[in-house]
Amino acid sequence: MAATTSSSAKVNSAPTIATAASNVAQSTSPMLVRLHPVAIAGICDAYERRKEKATRVVGTLMGKVEGDVVEVTNCFAVPHEEGAQTPLRLDTDFAQSMMELTKRGSPQEEVVGWFSTRPNVPETSFYIHDFYVRFSNPNIIHLTVDCTAEVDRMPIKAYVCSPLGVPPAPRDPKDPSPPRFDQASLFAQVPVEIFCWDAERVGLDLITAGRLAPDRVVNIPTDADQVLQTAKLIDDMLESVLSYVDKVLKDQIPADPEVGRALMDVMGSIPKIDEEAFEKLANSSRKDVLMVMYLSELAKAQLALQEKVNILPN
Repeated sequence: MAATTSSSAKVNSAPTIATAASNVAQSTSPMLVRLHPVAIAGICDAYERRKEKATRVVGTLMGKVEGDVVEVTNCFAVPHEEGAQTPLRLDTDFAQSMMELTKRGSPQEEVVGWFSTRPNVPETSFYIHDFYVRFSNPNIIHLTVDCTAEVDRMPIKAYVCSPLGVPPAPRDPKDPSPPRFDQASLFAQVPVEIFCWDAERVGLDLITAGRLAPDRVVNIPTDADQVLQTAKLIDDMLESVLSYVDKVLKDQIPADPEVGRALMDVMGSIPKIDEEAFEKLANSSRKDVLMVMYLSELAKAQLALQEKVNILPN
């Protein structure tokens, strides 16, 4: 947690503590932040492209909110300046223009927060957070990503801003306005998890394979290669399960009731198909895959031939 108080830093126009506190007083803190790999890659790319003397990079987080879960799917950096002798300056016009442009390209995405490539939360973060609260909504998050690569893992933390203080005077129960907290605000940490869609998982697997390749070049596998890799993965899983069950039956390792229940659920979900029907189904699927591969290669050859014909003079 990190508490922030007022300072001389500015975001175009300096907001007061009371103003920001009244804005966040209406917020409902999210219980979980789901961060997608595309957003992490965008943050790291912005950090690598930062100015030479920049201490950190800040930007906007785009995504959606479902109940108490904030899903971060995209991001973009926002130019800013700050330093020991320089007041905080955030290019709010650029941020607003990029927000509108991003929403045109992805109408389902909205502003869900902002990020910083600094592991801690300095006092100037309060004013940046206040800008996003006033521009979008009070239910936004602050994400910190340590891109310095000083440790083996990349520390990622998420915060929500909550008011801290006591109302200055008794309030009328019929007064609809939110209470004002004139002392400070508190950045409270919330859990973060890395979440991947199936398409993102495929991209991550290719990136991982490229990292291990000597020439850093990876070819996209064909449908047949993917079927072969999936079959090999299933075979390895079956070998692992059989080895575990065999060791339990021989009293080499203690039995785990949770693992046993999970195996029973898996066995119960498998449909009962005889060997001949299963082999026929597998052969039919393999033929379909081979036919799709043949048609795709044929279409590529026809397109290449048509391009050659168009080049020839009349």
